[in-house]
Amino acid sequence: MRKWFFALALLALLTAPAAARAQGGPSLEILSVQLQPEEDRSSVLVIYDLKLAGESPVPVRMEIPIPAGADLNAVAREEQGGLVVVPHEVVEKGGAQNIVFTASTTELFYRIEFYQPYEKEGEHRHFVYQWDGRYAVAILQVDLKEPLDSRNVATDPPLNDISEDEYGFVYRSTTFSALPAGSPLTIIVDYDKSSDILNVAGSSIHPSQTVDETTAGRISVETFMPWIIGSIGLVLVAVGLLYLARGDRIRQVRPRLRHQKRAQDDGDSQVYCHQCGQRARPGDRFCRTCGSRLRVEADD
Repeated sequence: MRKWFFALALLALLTAPAAARAQGGPSLEILSVQLQPEEDRSSVLVIYDLKLAGESPVPVRMEIPIPAGADLNAVAREEQGGLVVVPHEVVEKGGAQNIVFTASTTELFYRIEFYQPYEKEGEHRHFVYQWDGRYAVAILQVDLKEPLDSRNVATDPPLNDISEDEYGFVYRSTTFSALPAGSPLTIIVDYDKSSDILNVAGSSIHPSQTVDETTAGRISVETFMPWIIGSIGLVLVAVGLLYLARGDRIRQVRPRLRHQKRAQDDGDSQVYCHQCGQRARPGDRFCRTCGSRLRVEADD
């Protein structure tokens, strides 16, 4: 259904009466309205995507009405594939809030998001959406996203174009063409729902089959267990070889030290003069200090 949207917009621009777009002020080429009850709050998320008609004067002050009890969420402009926040103010006027901002181009879409309350009585939900006809609109597209666990969904007027997205959410849509300024549009929505689950809980991707070790993207420990055991074995072998090499080096160093010490002890004289106590040098027969004959065990 959505693929025909812009084709319908182009057709409406070619066929809509000139009076609908020649009011001297701004008019809308496209107004897309998304109604998403119980999306991520217990209220109705309303999303406007609007684009000025090509002949609208820019820059131009825009006033977009939202219900008095609505909670504004965002005012932005499409830019390079994303959304950029647009400076704005909220003005109370005529029993409603008016989102006031300056539209500086007719080439890009502007987005307004707000939450409006709904009525709840037991399992029944009810809300009314209204566009007050502030501006002439060449194409007005309405999409209702049915809430999770909802049933007996009914709208007035009927939104008969039904489609389903990749997550299984059902959309009801319709398109209105060539609405002149001053032509309000009201959509009444009723449905039943036994739970308070929000749509955001069902927006994530769920597996289409039971997840087990053979599911694509899953990692099995059993598959890598031989590699883990092998790696641990290599580490243990390396530690063992290092320990053995260290032990051999210690055994080689210690005897060498003992031999060196023994050689030093053997060559070092322990003879002292019995007369003056001076230590003799190796080979001395007489004390170098007092001249007394040394008492050497090897003395002839």
